[in-house]
Amino acid sequence: PNTEAILVYPTLITDDVEKLNITSRESEVQFSIYNANGKVILEGNGSYSFQIKLPYMQQGMYVLKLNGKYIKLIKL
Repeated sequence: PNTEAILVYPTLITDDVEKLNITSRESEVQFSIYNANGKVILEGNGSYSFQIKLPYMQQGMYVLKLNGKYIKLIKL
C-alpha cells in the first residue's frame, strides 16, 4: 500500500475553480506552483486535508510540487 498518497483535485482548472483540494496522509505538506517558465507563482504549506486558493492564472500548463512530487495542472 502507498502510505504517501496525496490526492489533488481538480487538476483541470477553469475560471470557476478558485481552490485546489489537497488530501494527504502526511502531517506536513509543502507546496509550490510553477508556471511554464519555471517561475514560482505560489508557495506555502498545509497538512492532511487543505485547500490552496489559486491566484489569477492565464491559460496554460502549470506544475504543482507537493513534498517533492510533481502534478501537472492545466488552466483552460
